[in-house]
Amino acid sequence: MIITDDRDALNGMSQLLEPGVFAWKAVTLTHREPYFLVSFSTKDGSVRLSQTSLLGNEFDLANFCAAVANFPDHQIDDIAQLSRQAQGKNEFWVVLKVCEVWTGSDQEFKYPIIRLISNDGKPIQNGPKPKKPAEKFKKLFPII
Repeated sequence: MIITDDRDALNGMSQLLEPGVFAWKAVTLTHREPYFLVSFSTKDGSVRLSQTSLLGNEFDLANFCAAVANFPDHQIDDIAQLSRQAQGKNEFWVVLKVCEVWTGSDQEFKYPIIRLISNDGKPIQNGPKPKKPAEKFKKLFPII
């Protein structure tokens, strides 16, 4: 979960953004789930404007990727998974590059199945294993 505090709001900046979008100078992250940093760009005339969004879970990531696919002037440049790890009493952040995002469904599970593939070609998270073959999955990122 991403937590915001009104004391950290950048009200002047928020006025420059579209309605319903706000800016903060700081947010708090709870450590229960991995987060995703998505660097993307939008085409504005002849230039590309780059941005990075912080998403709260893999379902938000899959929805973001699917939405970008519907806009030809948008392009995802890079995705990283940010997760909190513990080793003894030490806690630290681990960043993994996400090279592929896939989504699929299985009647056994209520929610869509999200598969994230790292740069070594291996799945990143250990979610439920689908019983259906991999060809039932749709690739959301990268779009070729």
